[in-house]
Amino acid sequence: MNGLERWAQEALDVLRLATGSPEPPAQTWILLGVGVLVALLFMKLVSLATGNVNSTIVLNLLVILLGGALVLAGAVAARLYVGPRLPDPRYLPALTAAGAGAAFLLLAVPAMCVVQRVKFLVGLVTWIASVMAAVLVALLLRSLLGGVRGAESQFETSGERREAAERIFKP
Repeated sequence: MNGLERWAQEALDVLRLATGSPEPPAQTWILLGVGVLVALLFMKLVSLATGNVNSTIVLNLLVILLGGALVLAGAVAARLYVGPRLPDPRYLPALTAAGAGAAFLLLAVPAMCVVQRVKFLVGLVTWIASVMAAVLVALLLRSLLGGVRGAESQFETSGERREAAERIFKP
């Protein structure tokens, strides 16, 4: 496996870890898409609340995509370059979070400051509020999808039980 394939595979692993979904990739992409839309909405609202007049939907989308890519790259770089040196593989999720956090503070927030011409603290507050809202909605959506999947399996099981009972009690 060459270097680019390793980066792509690690990026998908980090996305699955971030969404907490070992389920089908479609659910991961749905959760990420909903998260981006919610982050876009909240970034606009928080930007207006903090007095950021340079905040437009297009700039917010650029900041979210660029910042997300930088945070993902930081997490993947930590896993690829520091991960093999870990004494215990149980620390890999913590290392991934540390790499993402460092990239967030050192790359994503300053990128927002440059793109939208805001101070660091305004960018940090806007990012944190947007990410928290996106994570909350993604968690609610994930629990909803899990509940629907569980109810579907229960429904199939109850249908099989009903058919078996009808076969037993039919004359």
